[in-house]
Amino acid sequence: MKYPREVWAGSHIKNAPQMKRRVVQKKSDYIEFVRSHNNRTNVYTTVYDFAKFAETAKVESSVILDRVFFDFDAHGEDGIWYAYADLKIL
Repeated sequence: MKYPREVWAGSHIKNAPQMKRRVVQKKSDYIEFVRSHNNRTNVYTTVYDFAKFAETAKVESSVILDRVFFDFDAHGEDGIWYAYADLKIL
């Protein structure tokens, strides 16, 4: 994982309050952020690298697209089967 990175914490539930995103400059800052929210809420980070960062966020236009990620969500009791069906279609 490269730094800086954009991180945030919050809920996956629609319309739930979310914390503001912030930029961590080094691995120790990232670990501290994760530990401060561990067992309390979800923690997220950007999956792509960015060439430029503003003081509080990534600069979207500077994304480095050198890989691709697929996100299959599986919420609820039957959600995993819907995610699996989507994976098979892909």
